[in-house]
Amino acid sequence: ASVGWLARRDATRAAEDGTARFEAILGAVVAETRATRRETTRNTKKNAFRSGTDGAQKRAESNAASEIGEDAEEDPASTVTSSFPKVSDEDAPAFLFVRGLFGEHYPCYQWDAVEHFRARGATARLSSSARGDATTKANADALCCEILAFADDLGADTAGNQRRVVLVGHSKGGVDACAALALHEHRLKDIVLGVITVQSPYGGSPVASDLTATAAMRSLTARALEVLLRAPKGAGSKTLLPALLDVTYEKRMAFLEHHPLPCRFPCVAFASAVKSQSGVLALGAAYVGNRYGYDNDGLVCGADAEVPGCVAVRYVADYDHADGAYPRLMSDERYRRYVKNISPDGEKEGFESNAFSEDVEETKTRFFSSRFESAGELGASETTENDDGDVVANEMVPSAEARARALRDRDERERRGEDGARFSGGAVFFRNEEFSSGNLTGLARELVSDLKRALDRRLDGDARYSAEEAEGKRKGEDPSCEKRGEPGDGSSMRSSAPPAGAGTLLVRAYLALNAAVPERLGSTADQGEVHEALASLLMERAESKREEEFSEW
Repeated sequence: ASVGWLARRDATRAAEDGTARFEAILGAVVAETRATRRETTRNTKKNAFRSGTDGAQKRAESNAASEIGEDAEEDPASTVTSSFPKVSDEDAPAFLFVRGLFGEHYPCYQWDAVEHFRARGATARLSSSARGDATTKANADALCCEILAFADDLGADTAGNQRRVVLVGHSKGGVDACAALALHEHRLKDIVLGVITVQSPYGGSPVASDLTATAAMRSLTARALEVLLRAPKGAGSKTLLPALLDVTYEKRMAFLEHHPLPCRFPCVAFASAVKSQSGVLALGAAYVGNRYGYDNDGLVCGADAEVPGCVAVRYVADYDHADGAYPRLMSDERYRRYVKNISPDGEKEGFESNAFSEDVEETKTRFFSSRFESAGELGASETTENDDGDVVANEMVPSAEARARALRDRDERERRGEDGARFSGGAVFFRNEEFSSGNLTGLARELVSDLKRALDRRLDGDARYSAEEAEGKRKGEDPSCEKRGEPGDGSSMRSSAPPAGAGTLLVRAYLALNAAVPERLGSTADQGEVHEALASLLMERAESKREEEFSEW
């Protein structure tokens, strides 16, 4: 099996191209959401004026208004009405989001989409049963039980029928969602309306296949996963590697031979590709493209993301695998909720508080009490806001924003002093020749170097942490409970919490690149808008399928 094997085998069930319809729905969704934000900002400013808000807050509100284009002319698309089902409709289904491989290790994974749906009036929640380090079979069984319980909570719709559920899976989450429907079809056929797979390796992933191609590679990958995800020794081969193996071509071929997605469930499959070199997964996309010759999002090829018989959305914008799940922005308040294991709806979230240990407090220490660099260490102001009210640094990205701004300023100076690259008139994408000067690729290399240094510190911190922990146990002490001195305060730290895991570091790098090169995502639809358009397309497809079945009957 190799890239595109599933489409070649199931050519009789070719996917229906729904890209044009998706783009039309997306345009209407974006126009509506942006208009809502403008109205919200206007009301905020009016209320602030009435209550005599001070100048600093007024400036912040003005900045927020300009960011969403309040002062710009109304988008012509906002006046265009389009008839399609909406997530806010009274009879709309509920949405269950399923995270991908090791998804719990990435701060605020899929939060943008879930919060967007709730703001739009939809019923949406993140799955608490599907684990990022579990196999497809285990997650399928867990999802079945969760869906049945979710249905009980939802009750009947306005017509007195059971309210339906739509599964929305990103990456391996889409694979697990389809597996749940295949393995438990008769239990879920009257509850699940359909499934949306977002950048899912339904046919397999070339990256996963290459990382596990030989016994030596599997052993190396298992150990690397232990280090990167801060798992106990031995967990790599026992727990983490089997989940990765499930999205290899070999495993997907064997599974789909017996358990394909049942035809009764409508499916919308979303695929995208990396178009620029300024994304966090640009190197992965280059590797897959050079080795296999297929467009890909950095981890999954478009040919492998399409489910036979589905409505395929082949997104044309620059949208990598991280864009479908990582948070585009990270505020202090949002990160603190994540650290406290609070989900977007304000409830306790499952996995983050119990990753590899039964001791919740110990887990929090290992995962979330990492020493982050202060802005001052990078030559930036210690304050978290500048004179314009913009966030310079916070607990999640104390260095990312500051470093990205510094690197961007340096590149701007180089461009002014030399005949270096220039941005293409505000366009979203960069021309290939604009990378030849090395400015943006140099920025990416520096951020990768930052990541490597952080991982080196993490390894050193692990060794120190383990040694101190062992010494403390011999003396009857608990090093994790000792007070840690703040960076630069002159106090000695007898023990230090281990640095952040790879998931946190990757999200930090993603946020830094977004800050450094805002043009890449500046005018594209955000994660929530993309997911809402996919949901409307799925509901439209389900309605059409019901009408076809009724006509045949």
